[in-house]
Amino acid sequence: MISKNKTPEAMEKGILRAKNDVSSSGRHDPVRHDGRAAHSLPPQEIGLTVDKARELGYHLDQDGAELTSDEQVCELRVQDYVPSISCG
Repeated sequence: MISKNKTPEAMEKGILRAKNDVSSSGRHDPVRHDGRAAHSLPPQEIGLTVDKARELGYHLDQDGAELTSDEQVCELRVQDYVPSISCG
């Protein structure tokens, strides 16, 4: 461990690396994913139908109106993670 606090990598990261056969040889060969921060977006932007968005608990849009169109903008919740297509 080369960090100042000698903190090991999170167990979850090690499991994902092993499961997907991704190796990293220390700080000079990091594995990264380029993402963007999103706080709100319409369901259609991530391939969701209104029915699926409602099934996931999104019943209102960002203005508090009933979700009826896949073009209405919904606020993401803190637990939501939407990976990009390139991440897959």
